[in-house]
Amino acid sequence: MCCASEQMGMKAICLSPFTIHAYLFRFSSGTVNRSGFKQLGDPESWPSNLPCPILIQDVPHLLKRIRNAMINHEVLINGTTRISWHAIDDLYKQSEQNEGLRLVQHLTKDARSPDAWAKMRVPLARAVLCRKTAHALEHYCTHPDAKGTASFIRQVDTFYSIMTDARPFTKDSITEGGADTRLKQLQGVLEYFEDWKVRVDAEVAAIRANQTLTAKDRAAAIKTVKSHFIAMESFDDLKLTISNFTAATRLLLTRFPFMRVYPRSFSTNCLESYFALARALGRSSTKVTARQMKLVAVSYQLIGHLRSFMSQLKTNYDPITELNMGGVQADTQGGTAQASTAPAQTTIDAAAVVASDLVPPVSVDVESDQMPARASGTESGDEEWEALMDMVNDEEDERLIYELSKLLLADDLTDKEKVDVKEMLDKMLSDVL
Repeated sequence: MCCASEQMGMKAICLSPFTIHAYLFRFSSGTVNRSGFKQLGDPESWPSNLPCPILIQDVPHLLKRIRNAMINHEVLINGTTRISWHAIDDLYKQSEQNEGLRLVQHLTKDARSPDAWAKMRVPLARAVLCRKTAHALEHYCTHPDAKGTASFIRQVDTFYSIMTDARPFTKDSITEGGADTRLKQLQGVLEYFEDWKVRVDAEVAAIRANQTLTAKDRAAAIKTVKSHFIAMESFDDLKLTISNFTAATRLLLTRFPFMRVYPRSFSTNCLESYFALARALGRSSTKVTARQMKLVAVSYQLIGHLRSFMSQLKTNYDPITELNMGGVQADTQGGTAQASTAPAQTTIDAAAVVASDLVPPVSVDVESDQMPARASGTESGDEEWEALMDMVNDEEDERLIYELSKLLLADDLTDKEKVDVKEMLDKMLSDVL
């Protein structure tokens, strides 16, 4: 069985005829996914002879949610330890006092005060929840909550570093007394949060047992105590991920001792590259709109269409590199993106996105659906070029964008013709969008 997300749900595709066994699925924390896991039940209750799929939370997404909990709650309290976003804020201000020689280079303004777009960027969450930030809090920050915040960050850093490690787990990793202690470190992180949860539950129980409080005061006190802990959904997903990743690793290495289990492969996420494209389309806007997400979706379709078409041409030409779709270079692990701000390039990107919406990503039969011939100087080539130019006036938008998308793949266009194509795409963009 293979699993893929569909409209924030989980879509199962039967691959039993191919004897493909799925041991683990990764999912986001959508409502449908969460209820689906509850229906599957606890992995510990599954029969040992049944290779039931194991589920884990998407690690980059979970990292951002933990960072968001620090921002939204401002102060988290673990026993006598206080974890405060104000400590991060003070560290940033102290770092910025030294112009040209900042104390913490990676802690930028966007990491300290992320807007709607910046909150989708994994590197900005990672800039806060990393070992370097914890070290700076311990040694340079004067905020009273700095030490507790640093301890919390080190726990999250351990979790994320192991789950995105490029070094594989081997048979030695599950051997008692082995040199690889990463699974034991993950259990230490889980115990840190579980002990914290026990303390929160104890405080809630004490408040409920206090008969001197009115029902309203009791509810307010319980709400305050619970706000000192990360969201229960994040805690459940963290516990789920650590427990199930450990179980999956032990299961695979027990059944297949020769195998190497790469934790990074569990955390590499194409969804983050999707967000990277969304941020690039958003440019300087601080709001995420449905239209921008739609453009990203259809741009993915175009990328699939172009690569399918070029694979049939059996060439090393990479249309994505040449067209530089919106200037985006996305890292599937961290979701980083760099957006080109050149007007001409933006035109190509947006018009190509529109083309992908009109032309579905299907394989192109090269024999029957060739690109317009551009043999410069030949009568047939000039006629086809002029015909394409005339189509703008006829407003045959769909066919024109389709032909131009294919024409951009040709490597024999002159500089003037490339300029003409860009101008035509610019006009189509203004008409269609």
